[in-house]
Amino acid sequence: MPHFSRCISLLTDLSKVVLFLLVLHVQSKHKAKFVTCLKKDIIDFKSTWCKVRTARYDWKRILAPCLSFAAWNKNCLNANLHTDAKKSFIKNKHIKAAGFFSRFLIQSVLLNGTRKTFGGDSWRVYIHGPSTMSAQVFDKNDGTYEIVFLPLEPGNYEATILLDYSLCNGLKDPPYDWFRRGTYHMPNKYLL
Repeated sequence: MPHFSRCISLLTDLSKVVLFLLVLHVQSKHKAKFVTCLKKDIIDFKSTWCKVRTARYDWKRILAPCLSFAAWNKNCLNANLHTDAKKSFIKNKHIKAAGFFSRFLIQSVLLNGTRKTFGGDSWRVYIHGPSTMSAQVFDKNDGTYEIVFLPLEPGNYEATILLDYSLCNGLKDPPYDWFRRGTYHMPNKYLL
């Protein structure tokens, strides 16, 4: 986590400037309450910013729920354990003003209608409105997925949510001799 601490220290200087400028504009009778809320928002912003930035290259975290199912010849789990995207739902919405991270959870639901209690789904989320963005998806490995996004312009937004695959079916390691087998056009020619 050395990148996380470096990220926090860089954002600390920026947050001090933002906090100072916003405090100047606050009326004196609401100052204490506003500063307390603002400090919480800035701390949340810094930690979420670093979490999102670190997640972009943290391949171990992305693959963690699927490592035991990633082998090429490994049979997938019971087909009844697939996620039903139409029955899955959004919960725990925490929508904030533009310039702050907003988040919500997707609860995956099995084909039989029960809530899923393990991870391995790949959700893709696009946020559309005055600005368009891809949201970061965090697999909590308990059947829920945290969706985090940063709207920069105020306005009404809507989410397009797609289930790419379930039960880690989209993440498979190739066979150990994948590159030695050759190509379709030259089956006996080695690539390495």
